Amino acid sequence: MKTYGEPVFGTVKEPWPVVETTGGKIVGENRDGIAVFRGIPYGGPVDREKRWLPPVKAKSWDGVKDCTRNGPIAIQMGESISISKNFGFYYSGGHPEKFGAAKYETQNENCLVLNVLTPGIDNGKRPVIFYIHGGGYSSGTGTTGIGTDVFSREQDIVMVSVNHRLDIMGYLYLGHLDEKYAQSANVGLLDLVLALTWVRNNISRFGGDPDNVTLCGESGGGSKICHLMAMTCARGLFRRVIVESGSASPGIRTVQDSAKTTDILLERLGLKGDPDVIEKLKALPAQYILEKAKGVEPGQEAVFGEGLAFSPAADDIIIMKTDTLYNVPKTAKDIDLLVGSSEDEMAAFVGELALGVTEENIREKLLGGLPRLSVNVTEDNVDEILEVFRENNRKHDDPGHMLIKIISASGALTSGAFYQAMAQAEKGNARVYRYFNRLDVPHNYIEGMKICWHTFDTPLFFRIVPYEYLEDYSRKTSAMWAQFARCGDPSTKEYAWPEFDIVNRYTMVFDTEFHVEEDPNRAERKIMEKYTDAENRTM
Repeated sequence: MKTYGEPVFGTVKEPWPVVETTGGKIVGENRDGIAVFRGIPYGGPVDREKRWLPPVKAKSWDGVKDCTRNGPIAIQMGESISISKNFGFYYSGGHPEKFGAAKYETQNENCLVLNVLTPGIDNGKRPVIFYIHGGGYSSGTGTTGIGTDVFSREQDIVMVSVNHRLDIMGYLYLGHLDEKYAQSANVGLLDLVLALTWVRNNISRFGGDPDNVTLCGESGGGSKICHLMAMTCARGLFRRVIVESGSASPGIRTVQDSAKTTDILLERLGLKGDPDVIEKLKALPAQYILEKAKGVEPGQEAVFGEGLAFSPAADDIIIMKTDTLYNVPKTAKDIDLLVGSSEDEMAAFVGELALGVTEENIREKLLGGLPRLSVNVTEDNVDEILEVFRENNRKHDDPGHMLIKIISASGALTSGAFYQAMAQAEKGNARVYRYFNRLDVPHNYIEGMKICWHTFDTPLFFRIVPYEYLEDYSRKTSAMWAQFARCGDPSTKEYAWPEFDIVNRYTMVFDTEFHVEEDPNRAERKIMEKYTDAENRTM
């Protein structure tokens, strides 16, 4: 009898497997019994006259389409964050060649493609995990999913990853200029709905179960999942969700907010007030518009997270407006949720702030104001904040590490998972599971530093392992993710994982050892709540 966790589920024999989709035949590659298909078109062109409009499905083709190379990725500044110098080593498990290396990927407006990995082209009705990449709403690629063959082989799971419109091409609101573009603030999300519709219509041909689809995404991918949960047009296309360090509140940002950002961009482009503004926008190169949005010159490297930001907005068509943080609309009430975050999320972006911090100067540094610090630190509260973090310094971290913990706890990346779990447990009808990650690993760009930084865990959940000593962590967590995808309960033979509810806030803590705690970072979160504005508690 085959056992989950052992590499025994890859049954594909053909060296160049062929599948007939609703659009036509495609050919992929065989990676040790796992069929890998890259760059499958799910949507048609979205450039020129089709910019900022809802997507349509891809046209059918004759013959057999070659799906052995990576498809185009979305227009974005520079290289995708998930394959960049700061993140790429972890996201490729130290082997970028396995993912179709970044140098073979090209940016293109027409990027509506997806990838499928399957252990068997049969009638297996395997669970399906639909992976949505991170990088906020402005960067990223589904390439990470191409490297999940070990996970698929060990857990008998069909993996899907997707490229979709980002940034100005996915979330630029133009509805205040022309009602034809009333949905333009959310067309990047509509791309994902179209991709999920493709999965619904095709995944059984790849041995997957269209009635057992789990969405999984980290950071910006998790935030997109939160929005999909709130969209009526996405209802019924997935059964469960895994939100990793990306809890968000759909409906808080409105198209009125987005219109203000659009007007700033139009001013930079010299098009504000132009009667032919949209036609002229459609004629401009996408990269030129993006450079103007980020405030950089041609060829200049942009800093991730800087410049004008474009993201989904409540248009009362796709996303309904709400004033409630972590609102649970009717569309989300029956969706099983696995959600979590890491203790030192912000180390991925501002790890250098930990350097040179001592017990003598940490107070001064907090009072001086720090990047990514969302709490208002003053002479009246700084000692109270430091006392809470010192009393709860379970691992005896040094002052620099503690500073990163404070910065992280002040923002939504670390604390948002708790708020989302609480809301879903209180207002939903489905199961909720929460995790909290404390494992310290080598930093993504500072040599010699070990810390629990944002998204290092995501590749490990899918058996993409950069260091041998992380094998055990990866095996355990990947088994939990697979179990959740199968049945909605991440418990394994090794670990019982109790449900999170509003009374018993059971949380699985990941570290060198795994164990269950009740609300593990409560004290740190509470002191942040005391001095943080509500809007800083969500993405």
